[in-house]
Amino acid sequence: MQTARALTQAAHEVLEGLPGTRPLVADPFAGGGAIPLEALRVGAGAFASDLNPVAVLLNKVVLVEYIPRYGQRLADEVRKWGEWVKKEAEKELAEFYPRDPR
Repeated sequence: MQTARALTQAAHEVLEGLPGTRPLVADPFAGGGAIPLEALRVGAGAFASDLNPVAVLLNKVVLVEYIPRYGQRLADEVRKWGEWVKKEAEKELAEFYPRDPR
């Protein structure tokens, strides 16, 4: 990965990118986000969009913005709030779905 990042930065600077800045990869039809994810892995910036709002949300949250910015802290918060939602749903729905006596 270190070599890929060095080559990406060298190509950026040879193609008149400012030294010390990162190249930007723009993918207007990102879909599942493979291109933006690989751009981030080799040290480039990434902009992802799509016509499908679900793909936009997933790319924004998972790949391009929030995970690189917040990392493990985001995963911990999602896990914490997911558990809270699960417990609240179990309390509210318990009367409709009784536990199996086995």
